[in-house]
Amino acid sequence: MCGPLQKFTETVPVENIHLIGLSFGAQVVGAVGRKYKELTGQPLPRITGLDPANPCFNEGQSVSTISRSDASFVDIIHTNPGALGKAESLGHVDFYVGGKGAIQPGSLQFSCSHLRSVDYYIETAYPGNEGNFMGKRCDSIENLNNGHCDGLDHPMGYSTPHDLEGDHYLNVNPQQPYGKNAAATAMTSSNHCGHCDGQ
Repeated sequence: MCGPLQKFTETVPVENIHLIGLSFGAQVVGAVGRKYKELTGQPLPRITGLDPANPCFNEGQSVSTISRSDASFVDIIHTNPGALGKAESLGHVDFYVGGKGAIQPGSLQFSCSHLRSVDYYIETAYPGNEGNFMGKRCDSIENLNNGHCDGLDHPMGYSTPHDLEGDHYLNVNPQQPYGKNAAATAMTSSNHCGHCDGQ
């Protein structure tokens, strides 16, 4: 399973590797991280799970979900928790966009909300957009919105600090740019959901 990745690290330093997966792909990169550590004795530096798939993982089946033990740093972006995506905290840091509700602003479909994690992450990768999505450690979106969560805001996505831990909550815009801290002229991804918007 990890033969090609082991081979790859013979020419590319392992510290430069960052695996990212969406849905079932998030579960796959978690499994790759576990296997790589088993074969080499060292963890991959970072794995990002974009709304890891909910069905069939840790619900009586033998398939294990992505977890914080799969890499030195595992960050998770939840956009459809409890439906197509897992609702449980899985990584060192878990970002709950809009809380633990299953629908994202600007979308009325589970599938579109599930895919929004990709658009959010892509938006953070554009230079200058690193702080577009700022989350705060909290226990619910309600407490965040009511000002009951103390502490600093931290960036979700590409620039998430690798020492961050806990559940973080944040709100987003219903249309691009999605990040609440984005400038009106911010560079964003093309609309990944396309026909989902407004439906």
